[in-house]
Amino acid sequence: MAICTICGKKYSKFTTPVSAKHVCSECFFAQLETEASAGDPQPAEERPSGRESQQLVLPLQAAEPGQSATGIKGAFPLFRVAGIRVYLHFTWFIIAALDVTRFADRYHNPIWAVFEYLALFGIVLLHEFGHALACRQTGGQADTIVLWPLGGIAFVKPPPRPGAYIWSIAAGPLVNAVLLPLLTFLVVVAARLDWKIVHPDLYEFVVMILIINGVLLFFNLIPVYPLDGGQIVRGLLWLKIGPIRSLKAASIIGFAGAILFALWAFTSQDIWLGILAFFIFAQARAGWRAAQNLALESEKAARRDAAISPPPSPQQQQA
Repeated sequence: MAICTICGKKYSKFTTPVSAKHVCSECFFAQLETEASAGDPQPAEERPSGRESQQLVLPLQAAEPGQSATGIKGAFPLFRVAGIRVYLHFTWFIIAALDVTRFADRYHNPIWAVFEYLALFGIVLLHEFGHALACRQTGGQADTIVLWPLGGIAFVKPPPRPGAYIWSIAAGPLVNAVLLPLLTFLVVVAARLDWKIVHPDLYEFVVMILIINGVLLFFNLIPVYPLDGGQIVRGLLWLKIGPIRSLKAASIIGFAGAILFALWAFTSQDIWLGILAFFIFAQARAGWRAAQNLALESEKAARRDAAISPPPSPQQQQA
């Protein structure tokens, strides 16, 4: 038995390919993910491994710690809070115009449709800050959030540990879960104060915000990678089968989910569901490729260590 120089745990020197470096297998794979993160040239939307987790209101993914939203064409800065820069993509305004027109049908005064759309992205922003602040709490990096038509992306990089990864992912939906009883209480109060009659637009606005938050919470918890629920599943699998196989399993689930969303989009003739299905498929494919790259790095490291490590003596084998 030996003691890992990173985590301090005891491990068998013959169950890890990095015995010459005095590192256990768990820390070995964590090192591989860190190395892959440093050398991965893919854009933020194509990096789904444990090293970073981009958060879409819908899906969730990652970016390099030094990479900013300025690398995303069309995004411009809005403000900065607690060292986290918030950017807005120009296409947000295009979709805003379409959605506000659609929302206006349920209000007497169309200005409430604007308030509803802004409130939607206010909830999205709180969701993304949940991811970013949780990542920082684990000792990771988080400095950028981008809002775009499909929701938001939090550029975060938690430490390569399953616990840190799960907490960074779960904190986003947790924000929506906390908002749910608060908004429910507000709707109950509004109903008792007869806002539906006295202030019908305000009452409709409050009810819609409750519904929007509930839908976001439910949708994000769907266990399809790279949605929050799918990445939580990946993190739980990581605890049992390691970072590489868990990413492969999550990617397979993502492929299946993309097919189901595509069928749903076809039967309902919904273009947004079609876009979402394509996004899920693209992220699942990126996840599968990332897992393959990590597996190759692991095999190369094992061969290097086998080449430089002397064969164990009989006494060592007995130990």
